[in-house]
Amino acid sequence: KSDVARLVVGFEGLARFDENYRIRLHLAEELKAEKANQYLIRVRDGIEFHNGKTLDIDDVIYSIQRTKNPKLKLFGNAAFGAIDTKRTKKLDKRTARIFLSRADVTLLEAFAQYFQGIVPKGYQPNAVGKGPLQYIGTGPFKVQGFTPGRESVHVRNENYWRSGEPYFDQVRIINFTSDAAKVNALLSGQVEAM
Repeated sequence: KSDVARLVVGFEGLARFDENYRIRLHLAEELKAEKANQYLIRVRDGIEFHNGKTLDIDDVIYSIQRTKNPKLKLFGNAAFGAIDTKRTKKLDKRTARIFLSRADVTLLEAFAQYFQGIVPKGYQPNAVGKGPLQYIGTGPFKVQGFTPGRESVHVRNENYWRSGEPYFDQVRIINFTSDAAKVNALLSGQVEAM
């Protein structure tokens, strides 16, 4: 579950679920079904990725194609099963129309899942043997350091698009080998949440 926390602090989707499990727009300024098999997506203006690149619709199109790529075996692939990526139409730098091979009333829920984060076009985080792992999202925290299986340190994204956020300067996510170790860390004050 520590990997889920890593996704949530660093990456964001077009939509999200609020505390009452209602879908709210997030990176998308507009995300709507125009027909049962056709959706319009428009991203907000001025959002930056951790590397300084401005979010645009090409990043959204790439992220959908990446999720649907069967070779990558990404979680969330099935949720985008109805999207026909070959028929996607870019309308302008912030807007696209996507077409479905069949009607899908669950598509908005799919875009709101924590694992459907938008990444910059060309994103390749797991280039094994080709330098350090890179994690580039639009989230409130950027990866400062990561030791697989042990911990990751995330620092405040100074260019975060939501005014007044994030609320603190650093998040440290620690992997524990057992539930007993987690409880002991919480009781001793080593961690604030688990």
